[in-house]
Amino acid sequence: MESQGLDGDQLTGGDWGDGVRVAPIAIELRFCNIVDGFIPLVKDVRGILPPLDDGAIVEMSWQDDPEKYLPCKVSGSKRAIYNLDGWLKRVFMDLPNGERRLPSGVRLYIRRTGQRRYQLSLKWHPHIVRNCKFFVRDGAGGWNVEIRDEQVDWETGDDVFRHQLTFAEMDALHAEALSTNLSIRDAVHDVMSRYARTEPWRVRAIYEIVFLELRTCSLAAVWAQFRPEHECYVRVGLGRYRFDPNGAFPDVRYVIERPRRTESPRFPLRTVVEEPLLRAIIKRGGSIDFSAQGREIEIELAKDFGLSDNARDARDPQNHAQGHRMWRNELQFVRNNLVERDEIDSSARGVWTVTDAGYHRIGMRQP
Repeated sequence: MESQGLDGDQLTGGDWGDGVRVAPIAIELRFCNIVDGFIPLVKDVRGILPPLDDGAIVEMSWQDDPEKYLPCKVSGSKRAIYNLDGWLKRVFMDLPNGERRLPSGVRLYIRRTGQRRYQLSLKWHPHIVRNCKFFVRDGAGGWNVEIRDEQVDWETGDDVFRHQLTFAEMDALHAEALSTNLSIRDAVHDVMSRYARTEPWRVRAIYEIVFLELRTCSLAAVWAQFRPEHECYVRVGLGRYRFDPNGAFPDVRYVIERPRRTESPRFPLRTVVEEPLLRAIIKRGGSIDFSAQGREIEIELAKDFGLSDNARDARDPQNHAQGHRMWRNELQFVRNNLVERDEIDSSARGVWTVTDAGYHRIGMRQP
């Protein structure tokens, strides 16, 4: 709890002067950090931040353009530092050497450069990561698994998540989980019951079998199964456990979903919104300033999808209805997806421009 920054400390407000020096720190970015574009607010990160109010703004720059700082929100409630315009997500997924996507486990260095200012960087360190797992299409709508070594250009931590799956192929992960029909919890139990009855096994060795033979997972996810209430795993040393068939293995707890609040709008799938958003921008000349024309598009698309007045009525600048904010955020997520596929260019701050790929997607030619 303490190492993950969940020990109860709060961001309390205040400022540091420019003269205060803090040593740079390194954290390992996980799959979710890279895909969703945020820096986890773990203890090491909090250690180089000044005392702040929840929701305070700091400025960050990327190694390729160290003089350009962009605002990022520090959220104690979400335990994250993130950028509303998707900047962090783009820099984690578009690398200067032309490759895309950082590998999970890459070390991100954070250095304080001024009052509430920080610079993000990686360290160039080409090396081989052994036994990486790849999904390859089989030509019949399915997937084959390949295990091979992979060259990684950046410095990584010791516990690299070796599934170097491209983020656009998440359906392969789902297909694998469905084919084995095993949760990580059940996969660990299966391996322990087969191999660790007579002698203890190390958690890392259990992870290797689960990861390579049964289903994709991270080492941290396997470690999480060796909690005290799983009494069938008997600890016999540092990182070593034996299987006890008479020990308790708690059942899965099912939680009844609470009904949604009736005033919260249910939005259509983001993939369904993508083409209407492209057409709405093209109708306005192919490029919009979202701060000036965003409300107009919000209202138009909300009406097209039959959303409630709570989400649709954005004409009054003083209207801060929860549904309206959620719909605006939803369109930002749709925009981010289109940017990743190069169908919208948002390199100019606040400007959304449909690219050739965007025109091609909806069967039009760029004028």
